[in-house]
Amino acid sequence: MHEQLYACERDILSFMYAKPHDEVFTVEDFDALGSYDAVRKALSRLAQSENIERISMGLYRLNPKWCNDVPVLPSHEAVAHALARRSHWRILPATELARRRIGLSDEDPKLPKYLSTGPKTRVEYAPGHEVLLVHSAAKLFDGLTNEAAIVISALSDLDRHRITIDEIAHLSKGLAPDVKENLIENLSLVPPRLRPIIELICDCYGRSRR
Repeated sequence: MHEQLYACERDILSFMYAKPHDEVFTVEDFDALGSYDAVRKALSRLAQSENIERISMGLYRLNPKWCNDVPVLPSHEAVAHALARRSHWRILPATELARRRIGLSDEDPKLPKYLSTGPKTRVEYAPGHEVLLVHSAAKLFDGLTNEAAIVISALSDLDRHRITIDEIAHLSKGLAPDVKENLIENLSLVPPRLRPIIELICDCYGRSRR
């Protein structure tokens, strides 16, 4: 039994080192390396020996003590994606994060927030650092690609962030053709209030009224 556990630990470390060193992992990421119980015990031993770091319940990463390219703090994005993988949720950056992602803002929100197909989840992944996933029944998760959905998320709070002509021009110039095509093909999934803005961004104003 101990030999199997040690082998599982070696396999887990090899798996983690083969991935980007800023990634966050869950027990479920190691399904192919052993049973749930074996993996859980191996992760616990690795954390106790400081080969890896346990950052929250069921969330692990490489220990920055031993890897120069591991950030001092895990990123909220890595944590959010680990939570999503664990429970097979889809997630998207909520408005403030999405605005930063597409270049409409250079501010980091105090509490990073993601839209999710799962229930509301709030996790502290380092002292004073949290990430929030909130359930969304929006059609953003239906037919839109991830990049197109991020655009809609970024524009979704027009009362707080009124978009300017310069910002429309910035997006029109910066968005990839396939993202624009996906937005127009799925215009019916876009909130009606945003459709004229999307048409302007995609250089086909008036399409929704044809």
